[in-house]
Amino acid sequence: NAPRVKATEFDGKVLLNWGTTPQLIEHVEDYQYRDYKFEGYNIYQLTSIHQYTSESKRLATYDRINNVRIIFDECFDTESGAILSMPVQLGSDSGVKRFMVIEKDAITNQNLVNGREYYFGISAYYYSSKNDIAPRTLESSLTIVKVVPQASKPGVTLPFMMGDRLTVTQSGESNVAVIPVVINPFDLKDAAYEVTLSVRNENEIVWSLKNTTADSALFSEKQLPESEEEYPYFDGFQLRVMNSSDKDVSQRAANQVSGNSTYTFTSKGPVYEKSQAQKDAAKITVYPNPYYGENSIAADFSRRYITFYHLPRHAIIRIFNLSGVLVRTLEKTDESQFLTWDLLNDHNRKIASGMYIVHIDMPELGVEKILKIAIVH
Repeated sequence: NAPRVKATEFDGKVLLNWGTTPQLIEHVEDYQYRDYKFEGYNIYQLTSIHQYTSESKRLATYDRINNVRIIFDECFDTESGAILSMPVQLGSDSGVKRFMVIEKDAITNQNLVNGREYYFGISAYYYSSKNDIAPRTLESSLTIVKVVPQASKPGVTLPFMMGDRLTVTQSGESNVAVIPVVINPFDLKDAAYEVTLSVRNENEIVWSLKNTTADSALFSEKQLPESEEEYPYFDGFQLRVMNSSDKDVSQRAANQVSGNSTYTFTSKGPVYEKSQAQKDAAKITVYPNPYYGENSIAADFSRRYITFYHLPRHAIIRIFNLSGVLVRTLEKTDESQFLTWDLLNDHNRKIASGMYIVHIDMPELGVEKILKIAIVH
């Protein structure tokens, strides 16, 4: 089974998450095909949204901790024309991780650029320990996502940022702390949560998580994970159980929990304010400006266009030449903060090189913005 991936875009980085619910995790990791069992995930950066190519890069492999690392298989070697034993999966017992923050373009070795399209693919691979089975490993199809790094949309503020720790109130005398770490601030809810930690059968730590605002149990009396990467992800945060030295607590540390201990905390999701969106209108810009024959962030350099950034949901853009003649009208009515102009006029003809005046009307906000653009073909 192939993983299902959710991509979230941030300023200069993106978050890929393929474990947003227990059901999606079980769909991949509990699946078994004959003697093949789930072993790990591969994360790739691609040059196309359609397929893996020779220029694609493997960013990481997150595999189970079970002493199965590099997996060899019999493969056809194109140079020698022979069947050789070659490495096909590059596990390292890293532990299964279900999200990844990406800030660098592995293909160009540059930082991610806001407004540019990037393509990533994630697969799951499975392994058979039986020596008489060939091939030893099977890999799912790639789940490919397109992402465009970007700052928060106009008017939107985040009460918490990626990596923040939510404040927890503890009742009970356990020597451990439950720490919710924000992974995706856009997924946080306006909700309160309760974690219960207890010891079962004298040496087994179990815990439960409840959304007390919705009065719903997210999980009940589950064992603590053995690996720090296995801690669950819910509603935009990852729960961790740590001791006083800020180390993850495992099943071997049951003596650190006394009776039932309860931990409560609250989270808050993104906030939209019209007054802030009106102020954010000052941030609207266009790139590249000046335009010198090409757009350096375009995935396909044969395409000629410029991009308006940081637009609200509804914007009407009118572009005039210096004689005051209207050459193009563009309108945006979607949730994206970007809008591209293909440098054609309203009659679908290429505009002349020169200076242009842009009037941006934002009727829902009651504000306007004026820009100047230089175009050189």
